[in-house]
Amino acid sequence: MNKCNLNRVVAQKVGYNKVEKTQEVDFNLSTDIDACVKINTKNYVAYEGETAPVYSRLAVPQDMINVCAVKGCKNTGTLIISTKNAGSDSSYTHTASATFAKATNAVLISAGIVYFYVDFPKAGTYTVDLTIGDIKDSELTNGDQYTQEVTVTSEGYKPISFDLSVAPSEDVGTGWNPTTSGITMQIDVHTQDATETGYMVGLSSISIFEDVDDLATNEVVKLGCMTGIEGDDTIDAMEEQCLGAQYDTSTTSVERTITASTWTPNVMMLNPLIHRTEVTEGFYIATVEMTVAQDAENENYGSVQLADSYDEVCGFIYSSIADSCNINDSILTRINNPNLMNLDERQFQVINSFLNPTVDVEGSKLYFNKALVGKTVIISYPRAVEVEEFIATEAGINERRAQMSYTKKQSDGVVEVHVYDNVLITSFPQTINNSDSEFSFTISVQRDKNGNFFRIMKYNETGQYL
Repeated sequence: MNKCNLNRVVAQKVGYNKVEKTQEVDFNLSTDIDACVKINTKNYVAYEGETAPVYSRLAVPQDMINVCAVKGCKNTGTLIISTKNAGSDSSYTHTASATFAKATNAVLISAGIVYFYVDFPKAGTYTVDLTIGDIKDSELTNGDQYTQEVTVTSEGYKPISFDLSVAPSEDVGTGWNPTTSGITMQIDVHTQDATETGYMVGLSSISIFEDVDDLATNEVVKLGCMTGIEGDDTIDAMEEQCLGAQYDTSTTSVERTITASTWTPNVMMLNPLIHRTEVTEGFYIATVEMTVAQDAENENYGSVQLADSYDEVCGFIYSSIADSCNINDSILTRINNPNLMNLDERQFQVINSFLNPTVDVEGSKLYFNKALVGKTVIISYPRAVEVEEFIATEAGINERRAQMSYTKKQSDGVVEVHVYDNVLITSFPQTINNSDSEFSFTISVQRDKNGNFFRIMKYNETGQYL
């Protein structure tokens, strides 16, 4: 072999590093925020301005609550009011206001958040007043007034929030007494600018939330101790003799399988069926040994008091005699009746306020035949605890959107940031076993609003330019 013909030059190449223990995958879960109580400002019932207000359905403020990808338009048009001179007896120069009425259960929103947009005519300092009272009090003789000083740097829309859970700035009359009928609400915008008259002030998209928790929109879930991220981008070939070789874009499929060993505590939110509720009381099953005592009120019965029993669940209460040599003979049968029945030695009865609202029992009381007084019994029952409850339901399953991001490191120090803006989690593990707690699930990557499946951003970890 002629050594002069040998090619000894090798092109520079890079490879991917192995997955490190510090490797993480981030998921951003988001849902749209939309208030249950909304007021379109075109439905005003009174105003204060130089001329009658004009409603523009095309003047819609940018949504500043749903900052991530949003489905549909949450905001509506703008009520435009020409300011009038406030008069010599006022500390303000110009003012504009509008009054609205809404039939709703005001008790539910009495400690909530009022959110709306004001279209300010120019830069400056303004005072915004919110007065709220009962729907039957159209003149707002009695109400709560909240005041906020707002400084704007340029003309345009600015979001305004009032927290009704704090004390009002001022009571009007006897104040607001929330009822289930509804509310009357007045919004005033004042300025002390004396150089001009006839400002045009806009009010838009009033939303009322029951609680600040209703403004929760994003939840980040992190997975760590990665074993790997697997999956392929597949697309079928189309058999078209006339057009030559082509791809069948209708078959494009992008899937990834994520396997990790650690995760943030909110990992169950990755399950599209799981939704958090507002329930704060629940139970777990506790098993205890107790001695049957002579009942103080019924001499023909023995009893056991379970003060911490969760009495809003019907079943899950088990009882057996602890010192019986025959397991079958030890099991006691539960008798269901709201009134105390005659019980034999193989029976017990549960009495609580859930089964019979007329009784005065703290938790649950278990009754036994008098022959069991002094016996030790094993009782398994639902014990009440404070909980954070989640439910698995298909309701609202398409309202939650998921994004995913992770990094891949090359051997030359270049890092690839992979971003998937629209993913569907199509499987979620629920296995319990005695092996290592490895966590693996599959996602289906969908096109984002721009038609892209995913994005890759590359940067040099050493700080140098690519």
